[in-house]
Amino acid sequence: MTTEDGEFRVETIGNLAIISAEGELDDFQAPKLQEAFVKFKLTEYPHVIVDLEKTTFVDSVGLGVIVSHAKQMPPNGMLTIVTTRPQIMRLIDTSGILNAKRLHIQVARSIEEAKSLIR
Repeated sequence: MTTEDGEFRVETIGNLAIISAEGELDDFQAPKLQEAFVKFKLTEYPHVIVDLEKTTFVDSVGLGVIVSHAKQMPPNGMLTIVTTRPQIMRLIDTSGILNAKRLHIQVARSIEEAKSLIR
């Protein structure tokens, strides 16, 4: 199933959900991302990929929405952020989320790599 909701495209394949974002993910757009997570019940999917390759900017509010849903992932699940953008990687690195215990989140450089990380 593929559905578009504003700047967010949601695709589900089996037990995997992929959210693709475009443009900026800031305090204005973050509520729309939150709505996409809730509307499509993405916490019911054990694997969620958030594709930020076409995202030009992410602020702490946008990252906070992603992190809040990573906290809700089931123990056998994972939320994977896809990005190669240096400014987004810097935000992720400085936030420390990748080292947080009990936070099911990781980063991949492509959708294909993200899919290969699913166990």
